[in-house]
Amino acid sequence: MFAVQARSAEIAGSVTDTQNHPVTSAHVSVKDQAGNVVGKADADTNGHYSIAGIATGEYGISLALPGTKYQGQTIETGVPPEGLCLYWMVSQSTSALATGRPGARAGTCTPVSASTGGATGASVPAPS
Repeated sequence: MFAVQARSAEIAGSVTDTQNHPVTSAHVSVKDQAGNVVGKADADTNGHYSIAGIATGEYGISLALPGTKYQGQTIETGVPPEGLCLYWMVSQSTSALATGRPGARAGTCTPVSASTGGATGASVPAPS
């Protein structure tokens, strides 16, 4: 009999404001379908974050910005075996915008402006 193992992936990216300045007070958390937190990270001084050890599958990923006037967001998305680069753009007037692409491996999530989506980015819609 063969054991089925979930592949481990990484979610990485950055958090910037609408002027493309890094947001260092950001907290990113990942919840599984049962609502359990399976990973979390704080943005560093450049607004970058990385969450390793995430099994491939469907997750709720939340951005919280305590102590700021920026608005966070929660999105539902899949995490493929090659990982997920997820970039957030935050504003004081509207919920955060998440832009993502597959392919998060150590150092491969080059920051892009979430407003442009980058060359390979795709806008990830938030649940209504």
